Amino acid sequence: MRAVKSILTAAGLLKLKYLEEREDVLVLRAINDVNLPKFVDADLPLFEGITSDLFLGLKIPTPDYTVLIEGMERACGELTKKSPETHGFANVRPTSNLLKKCVQLYETITVRHSLMVVGLTMSMKTTVFKVLQHGMCNVEDKSKFEDVVMFSLNPKSITIDQIYGNFDPVSREWIEGIGASLVRKCAQMETNPELKVKRKWIMFDGPVDAIWIENMNTVMDDNKKLCLNSGEIIKLTGTMTMVFEPEDLAAASPATVSRNGMVLMEPHMFQWQELRDSWYETLPPSLEGSKAQLDKLLEHFLPPLLRLLRRECKEPVLTKDTELVMSLFKLLKCMLASFYDAEEAGRIGPGDAAKRVDGGFIFSLIWSVGCSTDLKGRTAMSETLRSLLSSPDAPKVSAALPDKGSVYDWCFDAHKGRWMGWLETIPNYSIPAGTEFQDILVPTMDTVRYMHIMATLLENDYHCLFVGDTGTGKSVMVKDRLMRGMGERFVPHFMNFSAQTKANQTQDIIDGKVDKRRKGVFGPPLGKKLVVFVDDLNMPAKETYGAQPPIEILRQWMHWGGWWDRKEIEWRTIIDLIFVSCMGLPGGGRTHITCRYTRWYNVISVTPIDEEGMSRIFSTILNWFMQQFPSISAGAVVNPVVQ
Repeated sequence: MRAVKSILTAAGLLKLKYLEEREDVLVLRAINDVNLPKFVDADLPLFEGITSDLFLGLKIPTPDYTVLIEGMERACGELTKKSPETHGFANVRPTSNLLKKCVQLYETITVRHSLMVVGLTMSMKTTVFKVLQHGMCNVEDKSKFEDVVMFSLNPKSITIDQIYGNFDPVSREWIEGIGASLVRKCAQMETNPELKVKRKWIMFDGPVDAIWIENMNTVMDDNKKLCLNSGEIIKLTGTMTMVFEPEDLAAASPATVSRNGMVLMEPHMFQWQELRDSWYETLPPSLEGSKAQLDKLLEHFLPPLLRLLRRECKEPVLTKDTELVMSLFKLLKCMLASFYDAEEAGRIGPGDAAKRVDGGFIFSLIWSVGCSTDLKGRTAMSETLRSLLSSPDAPKVSAALPDKGSVYDWCFDAHKGRWMGWLETIPNYSIPAGTEFQDILVPTMDTVRYMHIMATLLENDYHCLFVGDTGTGKSVMVKDRLMRGMGERFVPHFMNFSAQTKANQTQDIIDGKVDKRRKGVFGPPLGKKLVVFVDDLNMPAKETYGAQPPIEILRQWMHWGGWWDRKEIEWRTIIDLIFVSCMGLPGGGRTHITCRYTRWYNVISVTPIDEEGMSRIFSTILNWFMQQFPSISAGAVVNPVVQ
């Protein structure tokens, strides 16, 4: 019945707009507008076949959204100009799929006051909202398309009482909820002549389950009323829309689904080629001439390596192709940092520039696409990459990767334009006299390369996630580097997650480490970066329907750049914050965490220490120990013991 009513509503709006049009044309268009956004691509021909049988020979004219599309294309350009490090949804390109989904979302919003945009990670869900919002604001004729104000909240980053409000158990005073406050705030805008004409979108960006969303049944149906425990009833106005952005509807009841309009986003709508074109737009002028070579490298190496990863390799943390390509571009930007400084770029010659681009690309490829898999997968990756490099149709690479050993054994020095072994990048290590045993950390090839990647990413404000089995030294490596090797610009803070960690605790700990910069904006002391190291990231226990609130509060910051102050109910933007996280392999108390969070990280799989590394560790420690006995030859003791 609700589906029929939405078709009737759409047909009524079309009739008011096109008074002279035939009614069967309007009905067919209404059916299409309401139903097409919710179908997967494979079902569209079937649906079109059914409608063509019902409306024989009827052709519906293409609706004219030229003004809106022009506004959205301009919005994409405005969003692209923003810095990629901000949470401004940068690098947006007006692709046909994006604009089509934006139009479908607009058509759904005109019919429904409550709707869901559903799709997997990296399927452009949030981008569709942002582009449509800015596109409508860019249209000059406000009689057709109104300005939009949008508020976002992750419903699983706070408790259900903090969404709707509750009575204090001691004083019995009513404590305001954030969700209820946003609805009231939008309803009160009706009294302001300027804000009254604007559309108000309240977005709940997080998992949908049968607990918190069932309380919104009266909001989502035709009552349009939010009923609170205090007895207050807030009526939604005609310009207000409730929008939900979940990854799936596995825990949603039929009552919830039937009350909402649906727009389905599919992962194939956003391919890595579009991501590449977006990234090219952010390149400095000094790299304009390198785009052709980068195109050749990407087309030659990426498809076969991604195919190998999906078919033959095992990933501890599940990733998407676009996510890995995003990690590749982040690391490549770090490797090409010199080109972003106009003065320094002017001193780089053409030959040197080619070496930096080629070597930087191969290095970034190894430590993005090639490092999310386990030890067995790395062996296959190394062999495949070497065969691709030596194939006859391979593009010419200025800085050739050495043939010896695995591809993971080499580091590319961008300033020198050459490859070198990982242990060549550090001075010879000997344990200083008087060192306490528990403070000894012997550098091996593993520790050197993982910490080099981490430092490179942190210096460019990118987050990294280390995944590996217990005993691989993840936490020790990260803590040692953050405490001793990152310089004064970085302020480290350590957090340990457990099964009992709560979202409010996580939020309060980070809030306690930042100072007020200006109204609504918080951060570490000026000129500093706060590096938060989260250990045991996947330890928080899952709720009944699978959400992990501590992860959701961190995802809200990653996605929107801040969170809500629970007392004042004001948005807190937090800047100059970088995350480094470690987690064990899922299993036992450790869980799989949502891809919507891990997509913000460069995921690095930490493999077990090999024999060479173990020998180096024990040899160094034994040599240090034997210094207490100068009369005994250390070599005669150390080698046999270690062997």
